[in-house]
Amino acid sequence: ADLDAQVRTIAGSARSMGLEVEL
Repeated sequence: ADLDAQVRTIAGSARSMGLEVEL
């Protein structure tokens, strides 16, 4: 359950840094 939240947070941080994220 927490995994999904962590992935979303990490993906959001990567996107804000200008990185391309594919999940």
